[in-house]
Amino acid sequence: MKKIITLMLALIAQINLSVVKAANDYVPTIYGNIINMSSWGARSDQDKPYGVYSFSASPTNFEFKNVSPTSLNFYATGNGLIANGEYNFVVRDFDYYSYDYYYQLYTYDTETWKLKKSPVDVDKDFSSCDFTQDPVSGKIYSTNVVVKTDYYGNVLSTKYNLNEVDFANVKLKVIASLDSMICTIAADNSGQLYGISKGENLYKISKTGELTFVGNLGLAAYNLTFLLEDGIHTMSSTFDPKTNNLYLSAYCWNTKDLEFETFLFYIDTATGKATKVVKYPETAQVVSLYIPKPAADEEAPAAVSDLSVDFKNGALNGNVKFTVPTKTNAGEDLTGELTYKIVVANEVIATGKTQSGAIESVPVVVKNGGETKFIVTIANDKGDGVEQKVLAWIGYDVTQAPSDVKLTIENHTAKVIWNAPTEVLHGGYFDSENLKYNVVRYPDNVVVAENIGNTEYEDGLNPTEMTSYTYGVQAINGNQKSEINKSNAFADGPTFTVPYYNALESKKDFETFVSVDVNGDKKYSEMYGYVIQHEGYWDYNNAIKCVVYYESNQRANDWFVSPLIHFEGGKTYNVIFDSKREVERFQERLAIAYGESFNFDGYTTLVDSLNPQSGEYSTYKYSFTPSLTGDYHIGFHALSKNQGHLYLKNIKVELVEQSATGISALQNDDNEVADIYTLQGVLVRRQANSFAGLPKGVYIKNGKKFVVR
Repeated sequence: MKKIITLMLALIAQINLSVVKAANDYVPTIYGNIINMSSWGARSDQDKPYGVYSFSASPTNFEFKNVSPTSLNFYATGNGLIANGEYNFVVRDFDYYSYDYYYQLYTYDTETWKLKKSPVDVDKDFSSCDFTQDPVSGKIYSTNVVVKTDYYGNVLSTKYNLNEVDFANVKLKVIASLDSMICTIAADNSGQLYGISKGENLYKISKTGELTFVGNLGLAAYNLTFLLEDGIHTMSSTFDPKTNNLYLSAYCWNTKDLEFETFLFYIDTATGKATKVVKYPETAQVVSLYIPKPAADEEAPAAVSDLSVDFKNGALNGNVKFTVPTKTNAGEDLTGELTYKIVVANEVIATGKTQSGAIESVPVVVKNGGETKFIVTIANDKGDGVEQKVLAWIGYDVTQAPSDVKLTIENHTAKVIWNAPTEVLHGGYFDSENLKYNVVRYPDNVVVAENIGNTEYEDGLNPTEMTSYTYGVQAINGNQKSEINKSNAFADGPTFTVPYYNALESKKDFETFVSVDVNGDKKYSEMYGYVIQHEGYWDYNNAIKCVVYYESNQRANDWFVSPLIHFEGGKTYNVIFDSKREVERFQERLAIAYGESFNFDGYTTLVDSLNPQSGEYSTYKYSFTPSLTGDYHIGFHALSKNQGHLYLKNIKVELVEQSATGISALQNDDNEVADIYTLQGVLVRRQANSFAGLPKGVYIKNGKKFVVR
């Protein structure tokens, strides 16, 4: 009796399998998002080839063929839907920073496989068991599981919902609460919804949520059962628009061999019975199943070949070239009267008569330049044939942004220089000899120059207060404008007088100085909002409220330059500042100098090799006497080789009222309270009235030299 039952099951399987094969041994090509394979376990997340793949609904020469770029993004654990030229899907993943799950909606163009917009954070209810589109109404439906818990994670209630989804506006509306968990949902050609439950039953689902039992899948005959763990093993189903056959991609547990297996099943919508079509290799988990509509009638023409376009020198008129097919969509000889049609932006721009195998070059005119999709079809008495498409950039192309935009300011005149772009972004027309530029000044966001032909520009400034300026430069190629590339920041404003003080405890304080990367080793980059590269220049650190020199792997040659300060010739001044080094064992090198411009070769050095102490800040003081009256910058010059950070704050400049020309003997009755420094400018006592206890040597107090014997 057992043998008879087994034989009957085998016959049923054969009968069901024969249903899968339509006339002429048609086998559909299915598309789906692979989110896991057993061989991926040894790979890093960045190396796992998540993506959309095509495969045949047949075990013969079965192969997954990648059709999208592989990307971490294609991790549709909350399932998705391919429809209307878009792939919308939900990523449900764990964030170890917040220690919670996050949910994001991605939208890709299925022709270019480019993101159509930035990912959108969505409510967890968007993470669904499955999605489908009613081909009649165009409405999109989903099923999901909504679990409510208390503060301690105890489940309070569980609901199984049928929803209507609007991906464009990121909206989900609950239609009804279902009696069973529907793991996957699909709409047939008439718009009838079908769902498969956790209990392995097929149901018809009304648009108001009523479930009508059709039958059990009968997976037990294959020693299989569904494996569902908190939605981790997502499934998917879809109808073939040509045959109206239902296919299911499922993650299963083999109760006999005690192993995980994944399959593509054919589901008989009359009985609910499942027939194995193919066992996926490497336990591939395939979601977001999709079978496109037939490209054309089988007796209509096949697609044209050798499709290309030829538009000269940025013109909007050109030629579309193609070869007319010699076969029908079914592979038969193509005969009879044929016509061609060329469509751009849903508008027919050329039609004409042709013949099988002809090579055509059709003159056309497009209304607008830019990325243009040309669609060419050949028609016969059976209708339009298979579309063939080509994307091309017509007219002037967008160039790269101008590079190496550099700003200097001397005598309240800003000078901006830059390098011209050498390439366009999309392979379109590039008129490199006639490039023009727009120049924008920030922070006031004023366009100071338009359509200039030079790669430099000077702008007169008249700031009433210290202002940090940057300039942006945009390249213009014909009627196309590049992105704006910004220069370095440069401060300008009225000259300061002594006494001068800057705590450097805010970004605004920092921006009154100028950070100059002389050796060009500056690097800065972010990922997901986190700074991952920060080296080779002076910058403000908001976390610790001071200025930091960020070392690189090169010898430093980076200046941090004050605004202009007025000094009188022959008078002596002190420059005083707080500094420290990051790592005790590293020997840092910091020089301090002053000069009238940003030509550092002409600076006068105050100290050429200061190694600031580590740990706590130390205060340093250096004196200088300019020979000529004028306006000078104070420059802090990082010169270390591949060491650690340097920190700087509390810069002040003061006039030494009384010149320290002689050495005074230490007076026992000296009670004046003031800071005491070594001759090297190191602060040894703050606001002291006694030298008692200091080592023998010469010290400076209030501009006077004292000797401790």
